[in-house]
Amino acid sequence: MMRQVNEVVITGIIKKIYPQIITPAGVMVSRFVLEHESSQVENQQSRLVHCKMFCVLIGDKLDSLMLETQVEVRGFLNINLQKQLILHINKIKKLD
Repeated sequence: MMRQVNEVVITGIIKKIYPQIITPAGVMVSRFVLEHESSQVENQQSRLVHCKMFCVLIGDKLDSLMLETQVEVRGFLNINLQKQLILHINKIKKLD
């Protein structure tokens, strides 16, 4: 069986931070919205890209001071119970 790859690396600004929740198992869940803007090349043409994505960080608390902060995130894509695409964060790095 061929190895399946699901890895995302993207930079952006944290635009909204939702209140943290703790699961019944006692695990911290931080949820936030990441906004990304860039210029990408598609079919030899420059294209402006603007998107917002819902992100989940399991096991760590996201400080509210991170709001409006530029970050690089690494993680994987999955869907939630409402079949919405979610970026699950494995690593988050503040950019200066």
